[in-house]
Amino acid sequence: MGSDGLFDNIFDQEIVSVVTTNDDVSNAAKALADLARNHSVDTKFDSPFSLEARARGFDVPWWKKVFGMKFTGGKLDDITVIVGKVKTT
Repeated sequence: MGSDGLFDNIFDQEIVSVVTTNDDVSNAAKALADLARNHSVDTKFDSPFSLEARARGFDVPWWKKVFGMKFTGGKLDDITVIVGKVKTT
Protein backbone atom coordinates (compact mmCIF):
# COMPACT_ATOMS: atom_id res chain seq x y z
CA MET A 1 0.00 0.00 0.00
CA GLY A 2 1.25 3.48 -0.70
CA SER A 3 0.38 7.11 -1.24
CA ASP A 4 0.25 8.85 -4.59
CA GLY A 5 3.88 9.86 -4.07
CA LEU A 6 4.76 6.20 -4.55
CA PHE A 7 2.55 5.48 -7.55
CA ASP A 8 3.31 8.78 -9.34
CA ASN A 9 7.03 7.98 -9.29
CA ILE A 10 7.36 4.20 -9.56
CA PHE A 11 6.01 1.86 -12.21
CA ASP A 12 4.15 -1.28 -11.10
CA GLN A 13 6.87 -3.57 -12.45
CA GLU A 14 9.47 -1.69 -10.38
CA ILE A 15 7.37 -2.22 -7.26
CA VAL A 16 7.12 -5.94 -7.95
CA SER A 17 10.87 -6.14 -8.56
CA VAL A 18 11.74 -4.38 -5.30
CA VAL A 19 9.27 -6.40 -3.22
CA THR A 20 10.39 -9.74 -4.65
CA THR A 21 14.08 -8.99 -4.06
CA ASN A 22 13.59 -8.04 -0.38
CA ASP A 23 12.58 -10.74 2.10
CA ASP A 24 12.09 -8.31 4.96
CA VAL A 25 9.01 -6.06 4.73
CA SER A 26 10.81 -3.15 6.44
CA ASN A 27 13.63 -3.27 3.92
CA ALA A 28 11.17 -3.50 1.04
CA ALA A 29 9.21 -0.48 2.28
CA LYS A 30 12.39 1.56 2.74
CA ALA A 31 13.70 0.54 -0.69
CA LEU A 32 10.41 1.56 -2.33
CA ALA A 33 10.31 4.89 -0.50
CA ASP A 34 13.94 5.60 -1.43
CA LEU A 35 13.33 4.71 -5.08
CA ALA A 36 10.21 6.91 -5.21
CA ARG A 37 12.16 9.79 -3.64
CA ASN A 38 15.02 9.40 -6.12
CA HIS A 39 12.62 9.31 -9.08
CA SER A 40 10.68 12.31 -7.74
CA VAL A 41 13.72 14.60 -8.03
CA ASP A 42 15.06 13.16 -11.31
CA THR A 43 14.07 15.62 -14.03
CA LYS A 44 15.05 13.21 -16.80
CA PHE A 45 13.09 10.20 -15.51
CA ASP A 46 9.98 9.40 -17.55
CA SER A 47 7.75 8.67 -14.57
CA PRO A 48 4.17 7.37 -14.46
CA PHE A 49 3.22 10.95 -13.53
CA SER A 50 4.91 12.51 -16.59
CA LEU A 51 3.46 9.85 -18.93
CA GLU A 52 -0.05 10.53 -17.64
CA ALA A 53 0.44 14.30 -17.80
CA ARG A 54 1.49 14.09 -21.46
CA ALA A 55 -1.43 11.77 -22.23
CA ARG A 56 -3.75 14.45 -20.81
CA GLY A 57 -2.22 17.20 -22.93
CA PHE A 58 0.32 18.71 -20.53
CA ASP A 59 3.68 19.01 -22.23
CA VAL A 60 6.48 21.45 -22.99
CA PRO A 61 5.80 24.31 -25.42
CA TRP A 62 5.97 23.50 -29.14
CA TRP A 63 9.32 25.23 -29.57
CA LYS A 64 10.91 22.88 -27.02
CA LYS A 65 9.44 19.89 -28.87
CA VAL A 66 11.36 21.07 -31.96
CA PHE A 67 14.53 20.36 -29.98
CA GLY A 68 13.25 16.91 -28.98
CA MET A 69 12.29 17.91 -25.46
CA LYS A 70 9.25 16.54 -23.65
CA PHE A 71 7.66 16.84 -20.22
CA THR A 72 9.56 14.41 -17.97
CA GLY A 73 10.42 14.03 -14.35
CA GLY A 74 8.94 12.70 -11.19
CA LYS A 75 6.50 14.43 -8.89
CA LEU A 76 7.56 15.84 -5.54
CA ASP A 77 4.90 14.67 -3.12
CA ASP A 78 4.47 12.92 0.17
CA ILE A 79 5.64 9.32 -0.05
CA THR A 80 4.13 6.71 2.23
CA VAL A 81 4.78 2.99 1.82
CA ILE A 82 3.40 0.04 3.77
CA VAL A 83 4.50 -3.49 2.90
CA GLY A 84 2.91 -6.54 4.45
CA LYS A 85 3.64 -10.22 4.05
CA VAL A 86 0.97 -12.89 4.26
CA LYS A 87 2.13 -16.21 5.67
CA THR A 88 0.23 -19.45 5.84
CA THR A 89 0.19 -21.27 9.16
